[in-house]
Amino acid sequence: MLKNAARLNPFPNDWQLLYFGNAYFVAGHYEEALAYCKKAQERNPDNMWAYFFPAAIYGHLGREEDARKTAAEILRIDPEFSIKRDAKILPFEYINALHKAGLK
Repeated sequence: MLKNAARLNPFPNDWQLLYFGNAYFVAGHYEEALAYCKKAQERNPDNMWAYFFPAAIYGHLGREEDARKTAAEILRIDPEFSIKRDAKILPFEYINALHKAGLK
């Protein structure tokens, strides 16, 4: 469905790119997920979710330095961000990865 949407709109907005990124993350295609998230960051550098998914990916992959740099961007955009606050809406696989990124 996402590929069909991209075909119909060759200039997706940052949210459409993030849907792709999330889909690739869930499928275990981390490099593809990161590529879409980076495009979303370029489109809207203040979209917290454009950093959220990469922080989780980097944490999941054990790339701690990248994870912490990306987590810092989340906190730049939303200084009050906390996993605890959002735990009820976050998928489980993200929570552990975000802890590895240094978020609490």
